[in-house]
Amino acid sequence: MRESKLLAVSAVLTALSFLANFLPFFRVPWGMQLDFVGAFWILALFLYGLRCATLVSVSSSLLLAFFSSSGWLGGCMKFAATYPMLLIVFAGLALLRKKPDDVVFVSIISVPAIVFRSLSMAWLNLYVIPLFTGWPASMIEPLVPQIILLNAVLGVVEVAAAWLLFSRLKRFREK
Repeated sequence: MRESKLLAVSAVLTALSFLANFLPFFRVPWGMQLDFVGAFWILALFLYGLRCATLVSVSSSLLLAFFSSSGWLGGCMKFAATYPMLLIVFAGLALLRKKPDDVVFVSIISVPAIVFRSLSMAWLNLYVIPLFTGWPASMIEPLVPQIILLNAVLGVVEVAAAWLLFSRLKRFREK
């Protein structure tokens, strides 16, 4: 892909990702928000590969860090949750030389990505929440199952939304 097209597509997907942060969705007391921000990162991967997805992920995270209500912590946590998931999906596609056209294959390779996201974010939240909220760690430990569940739900929502958009947009890309 030409550099100019890569930058243009990345800019559009970054803007959509950033705007998705402002849609009214469910927010939990410790700050996590259910949203479609990461869906545009994964869509970038499906449409144009890892380079575009990385540009969209980094630029969206920076926008979230500076201009969203969750601040720099929200931008960093979104990146920590979604980018490794994106890398695992990319690795599955690349290692098996598959394209993201097959929803069954994408679903199967997304399972380890979502499990990794859920467990790693539960672990990270055990340290981050007490550090930034002042809540004692003993208050966070009972929330771990909820953190795992919410991250799993968000992972499924992001992959499903990205694949649905991809399945509708791929015909325009082929022209």
